Amino acid sequence: PEPEVKPEEAEPDATPDNHDGTDQAEAKPGAQTCTAYNLVGVVVHSGVANAGHYYSYIRQRDSSVADPTQPGEWFKFNDSEVVKATVTDADMEREFFGGNYTPDTDIYSQQCERFWSAYMLVYEREDLSRSYAQQQDSADAQQQDLDRQQLLRSESLSTSFAEEDEEKAASGRGSESDDSSSSMSNIVDKMNQLALRTSDASRVFCDRMPPSVEKLVYEDNLHFAQQLHVFDKEYFKFVEKLLDEHSTLLLYPGNQEAGLPTARIGVMFFMKIFLHAKKTLREPGHMLPFYLKSVLKKTGQGSQWFMAQLAENKRWLHDYFVECPHEKVRTVCADMIVTAARNLHESHASDTFPVIDSLVEALSQAEEKWKHIDTLFWTLGQLINLGTQQRAHALQTGLFDILLRLYLGGSEQAEKRWRNEQLKKLTGLHSIVSALVRGCDASHLVDATVGPNPFASDAVLLPMPDTMSTLFTEPMPKYLKEVAGDALDSDEVVDLLLFCSWGNKVASSSVSSILSQELSFAADIKSVTAALVQFLKIDDGLQTVRSHLIAHGSQNDGILALIQNAHTTNPKRAYQFFKVLVELLNTCPATATYLKQRREDWTWVVQWLDEQLSTPTAGGGVFPTQRLPNTSNDSSPSSRTFLRTISAQSTLDRARQLLGDPDSPDAMV
Repeated sequence: PEPEVKPEEAEPDATPDNHDGTDQAEAKPGAQTCTAYNLVGVVVHSGVANAGHYYSYIRQRDSSVADPTQPGEWFKFNDSEVVKATVTDADMEREFFGGNYTPDTDIYSQQCERFWSAYMLVYEREDLSRSYAQQQDSADAQQQDLDRQQLLRSESLSTSFAEEDEEKAASGRGSESDDSSSSMSNIVDKMNQLALRTSDASRVFCDRMPPSVEKLVYEDNLHFAQQLHVFDKEYFKFVEKLLDEHSTLLLYPGNQEAGLPTARIGVMFFMKIFLHAKKTLREPGHMLPFYLKSVLKKTGQGSQWFMAQLAENKRWLHDYFVECPHEKVRTVCADMIVTAARNLHESHASDTFPVIDSLVEALSQAEEKWKHIDTLFWTLGQLINLGTQQRAHALQTGLFDILLRLYLGGSEQAEKRWRNEQLKKLTGLHSIVSALVRGCDASHLVDATVGPNPFASDAVLLPMPDTMSTLFTEPMPKYLKEVAGDALDSDEVVDLLLFCSWGNKVASSSVSSILSQELSFAADIKSVTAALVQFLKIDDGLQTVRSHLIAHGSQNDGILALIQNAHTTNPKRAYQFFKVLVELLNTCPATATYLKQRREDWTWVVQWLDEQLSTPTAGGGVFPTQRLPNTSNDSSPSSRTFLRTISAQSTLDRARQLLGDPDSPDAMV
């Protein structure tokens, strides 16, 4: 090894090392350090900064070139394609320099930008090229001598065998045919032909390829060769036909033993090949997923084996549910897993547990891949809804806490704000949370003597975890508040709110406040109105309490307060709130009874609406009822102007009817 040179001892203008490995200071007097380099390789990048493709230009250089310092032939290496290439000055400018160019056409003269350019240049020092060529010539000469010696030895060996045959024949021992000499000669000749001689290999490789690298290259090439035959249209048709025929055979008694082998063939092809194929090969007319689902439905052993494979190959679920960018592939894979899980008998429910564990584990990586997360939620929801055992196992994994942390953020994290396009992907999350909560026993949290909760998701209820019980005991739980604002149009979310409110005063107060807040801020109040109707129809003995909470609120924040605050500044919005109140009077008997008893609290609203409809027009008159425009105050949410419409007049008439005698002075005070 060369002595280490400290930075302070090095010359400021030190020149490069000589080719023999000695420093310039140690070079012999009069020696010149070569500074001429030849371009021998170019790596080209085609694309943009965050995406693209690489390919290379490599110059042939070996002892067959007359002058190693002069350029040899160039080859372009582009994936599996290797072709000869010309690299002139014009070619270099066009292929390596990037920049702009003008297309050589008469119909398009605008300049275009080249999206490909040289990424890395590889040079070789000229004196090393010359020395290398000389070394190769010497090595070739030595190898030729070795080859001649080998040939002489093989010829001498053949001659000795021939002389031995002649002696045997002369002594009478050659009566039996003995062709050992010719066999040995043939073997030697064949070995010489098959061997990769050093003289040939040295022209390509300076050193012998390490055995470990050679093994990897061989295996990679073998894998590539296999894929050329596997990802073939005819092979896909063959497997599809095979599954189709066996799916039909499994319908007949006596053929059930063929179900497991068929399922194994179909599953392995589906998971390892079909889902990895290009869209042009996978989709056109292929019924393979349909036939495989049919096979799995007809053989319990096949479905059980599929679940075992998913548990063993955990990477499959991560690859297909988290990393896979193709929605169609994710959907087909999820459908296949759910089909197999549904076909398992209740006694084999535990076979789905490892799959549930893997899906729960994938949630931690899926947060950054939120575009793919909806398929993961759907699959997990289908599995835990298969039965009580699956739901109990999901609770044991801590799935409830994981989902709330994913949606709301951890205790130390800033509050998460999901964008609208992301919220659509989280619908499955809320469905899972609703199923888990409604599958647990909340009877110990009720305040009234009531029967079984009609909003439970299962007849057999599981013990409720402590973290889940906070939805019933804490005022305005964060999850209920957020989910009401994001997904109140979901039936599962509404059922969750009703389940929590059943017989529970604290939860009923929280839900009423949450719904009132949503009513005050929502642009479209239809989903809020539908939830309010169902909330007030809960028949558990707390109807009057809820009616009071919705109309007046726990802190004067009910519907009547919303109308009071908006009727002067935003009369259109105030009318929409009143319309909701009238809808509740019409559809909820308990609420209608309560408000009729408290008519003095809202008769002023009827008077206000009557004044709005009776306000003179710009021409000095009022609209006759039959001439009111057939428009709606629900349109144009940005406008605050109240419209005198047929619908508003109908709402007013219905409110007067609910008050009793509209002409009675006592009723209108």
